[in-house]
Amino acid sequence: MRYLLATLFLCSAAFSQQSSETTISGRTSRQDAKAPPIAERYRLWAKKALETAEAEAGGFEAPSRTFLWYQAARGLGKTDKNAARDLLMRALTASEEIQDDTNTQEMLQGWIVRQLLPYGLDTAQEILPRVKGDARSTVREALVRAYVKKKDFDSAIALVSAVRSDEDEFPFDSVSQLLIQLPEERAGEKNQIFAQALAFTRAHPAKPGAFSSEDLGSFVVRFFGILPKNMVLEAIDELLDQAQAGDEKRKPIISISGNDKGVSFRSMYEYRLFQVLPAVRALDPSRAEKLVQDNQLARQWTQQYPQGMATISPHFLPNPPSDEEQRNNRLSFDISDSADNMPVGEDEGALNARIREIVKSAEKNPRQALAATQTLPGMYRADALDSLANALLKKDPMVAKDAALELVKAVEGLHINAQRNLLANAVRHLNALGDKDAAIKAAKRGMDLGRKLFEDDQKADKPNTAMHPLWPSSAYWQVFIGQIAKISPEAAIEAVNDVNDPEIRVFQKISLANQWMGIPTGLVVSQIKRKGGDNSLWINSSDDEEN
Repeated sequence: MRYLLATLFLCSAAFSQQSSETTISGRTSRQDAKAPPIAERYRLWAKKALETAEAEAGGFEAPSRTFLWYQAARGLGKTDKNAARDLLMRALTASEEIQDDTNTQEMLQGWIVRQLLPYGLDTAQEILPRVKGDARSTVREALVRAYVKKKDFDSAIALVSAVRSDEDEFPFDSVSQLLIQLPEERAGEKNQIFAQALAFTRAHPAKPGAFSSEDLGSFVVRFFGILPKNMVLEAIDELLDQAQAGDEKRKPIISISGNDKGVSFRSMYEYRLFQVLPAVRALDPSRAEKLVQDNQLARQWTQQYPQGMATISPHFLPNPPSDEEQRNNRLSFDISDSADNMPVGEDEGALNARIREIVKSAEKNPRQALAATQTLPGMYRADALDSLANALLKKDPMVAKDAALELVKAVEGLHINAQRNLLANAVRHLNALGDKDAAIKAAKRGMDLGRKLFEDDQKADKPNTAMHPLWPSSAYWQVFIGQIAKISPEAAIEAVNDVNDPEIRVFQKISLANQWMGIPTGLVVSQIKRKGGDNSLWINSSDDEEN
């Protein structure tokens, strides 16, 4: 199975992955999405839970206090935006108290600023000096974009010029807009900004396999026609050299699609070559000819994609089309680890093919297809039951229910993460089929998995020292309490109250309240930090349709 590193959909004028939550131009449609139907008394329970969360979390250590106030502020924004802003600012202050854990501090600040930016330019200016790392980059990006929109180019340039060489991010997204909007008479400043981007890229080589849709390469694509020739060729050399060096350690598979066209690359060097070839062809034709001769794929690109990236999408034209036109022409990047794109072994491939055959056969004989799952081992049988239940929800609800019930049993003995995912699917299937008792029973099986992890988090000899709300056990409970809440609100409240860890219980209460206030779950985060170097962090996007 392929390991997906990133999939980016670029739709805005800045064609960035950011949602409008990280701009300064107002609330997002996601945050203002209509709340799911829920009895008024549970909405009132949610409102009270969020209002009391500040006091409940006030006695916890700085990391948990920061995280819980941030989460509560997300829900408060539905009913009292001023109170939400105040709580976010207190969360930011609490984050400044975090000692000896820069990674956690910057991660939390990054989440907080994305909630604060919609409050306007003044708020962004106020918090910029207080935040670090990714959070600082996010605020700077938004400020530069806001200044460009106001035609306040001096303020935008001052912010870009202030980027320090020891910072991890350069604001390529917003700087691209700045370079597009700067008048021709300010060409000298365009050159200076490009030179700064080149110097930053040289000082911060991309990690092997890392990818960004907006970087020095996209600057070359978009602006090679208006910048000094030698400067652009120097940037191209740097990009190709870094790509070759990175490929020696890790070669990603990169696919790009847009404008009803698509192209794939087997390494970062191939991607970079495709990206810069039109610029080389315009600035140094003899070198372009040599590059084409040395690379068989490059000869195909010249014929099929004469403008390179711009052939695939107008996003990369020097003067991109309107926002509306760009929304109608979605550009996507799919990046995966080449090691995981090797053909699967014969046995695994045969088993996956067998699953597909069984699901297809259900179109004619659902009951026989269900019986056929018995021939599959372990995880493959569970996957087949999951797929079968989903495929038969409307066609044959009785067999779909039997498949879902069998799935609940089949997960036993699988890896705990696989159990979580498949049990969550079983809950969805059973709830969709109207068997609420069976759905809650399956969800409680998931809650039991969280209890097992909680015992592991508390190991006396090697405890998990991450903040409790981010423990893996907490993430499991968050998933299944959220599912129970859609079936039986009373059962969900009972499940929250059964959590015996104070910090995790407050988080589960806030998470449930946010769900009933119509706030998407967003990211589900779990972290392990133990003595001896057993450290890991998982950040997964939740299914917003489930919230």
